Amino acid sequence: MNPFSCLLFITLLLATFMQGCSSPPENMRILWPPPPKEARLEFVATYTSQNDFSKSKSEKFLDTISDAFGPAFIAPFGVLSDGKGKVFVSDRLRKDITIVDFNKKGISFLGENVSFGRPLGMAMDDVGGIYVADGKRNRVVVFPPNDLPAYFIGDQSTLERPAYIAINNNLGRLYVSDGKSHRIAVFDMNGKHLFFIGSVGSDKGQFFAPQGLAIDHDNNLFVADMLNSRIQVFDADGKFAYSFGRQGSRYWDFENPKDLAFTNDGTLYILDARKALLMAYTPKGKLKYFIGNETRSAHPLAFASPSAIYIDGSDRIYIADQVNKRFSVWQHLTKAYLKKHPITEKELGVLRRRSENVSPTAIK
Repeated sequence: MNPFSCLLFITLLLATFMQGCSSPPENMRILWPPPPKEARLEFVATYTSQNDFSKSKSEKFLDTISDAFGPAFIAPFGVLSDGKGKVFVSDRLRKDITIVDFNKKGISFLGENVSFGRPLGMAMDDVGGIYVADGKRNRVVVFPPNDLPAYFIGDQSTLERPAYIAINNNLGRLYVSDGKSHRIAVFDMNGKHLFFIGSVGSDKGQFFAPQGLAIDHDNNLFVADMLNSRIQVFDADGKFAYSFGRQGSRYWDFENPKDLAFTNDGTLYILDARKALLMAYTPKGKLKYFIGNETRSAHPLAFASPSAIYIDGSDRIYIADQVNKRFSVWQHLTKAYLKKHPITEKELGVLRRRSENVSPTAIK
């Protein structure tokens, strides 16, 4: 299936949902890409408010006779998950961190005694500590596990407008992108500043508003160089290794790469905020597939202004969308996941029939 047909097919799938629907109809499975290609992703759900929690029949009945919950977010920016049912979302306009607990089916707030200027990107270390970039107060706010007091990393001498964070647990380093100073600040896990990576410009190793960060299994740092429309890669010591991507009209070209994250098998997922696409690449820069329709949309399978991506240890993907005031959840299809949730021949038949019916006249 060529890229144009892929876009048509995803648009046709979008049309099967009612506007604002948070998850597929019961017993309907959404896989991507469609047959005959091997499925790589499964759509799980979107979350906008407590109405989106799975409910029993009695809970659904109570909802009909009580006031519905309004949106949980104003401008969700960062997202991460503990992989155990809790999703953490930073809201840059509400100036807080919302905890969405799918086990207890409720929401709460992280660090109610901490004042944020503009909470943006987040990261989690290997013991459960949460790190939040405060884009207005020149610092990273750290919430240790076990309800210990929060503390801060960075100041105006090292951070001007911190945006995104990546943690290298192997090296004990914290990487913070700074969109105003056009560089990456590197700290140890105790908060000591080690060195900077990059400067303003478009040459190799330079940045123009760097945003999302990701680290591969070899300790290489991948940076979404947003306004240079490319991904840059650096070794463990901060030395430039290579880059890929450019601005252009092809489906695999970037406009504003915003954030990126790796799966366990080394697939690199990249969010393009301007194109409203989720794109899967090899670490060397070869496009594998993408999801979205290159236009902003409120449909559950599409994006309007995706700002952050997080992939947990089970390769479940979480994407924050500012304009749609929600986060969406996808599953990267692994052998372990497919063993528990096999794709049946019946499901493949339904998807195959949908893909065969794709045509320009089907799109209204």
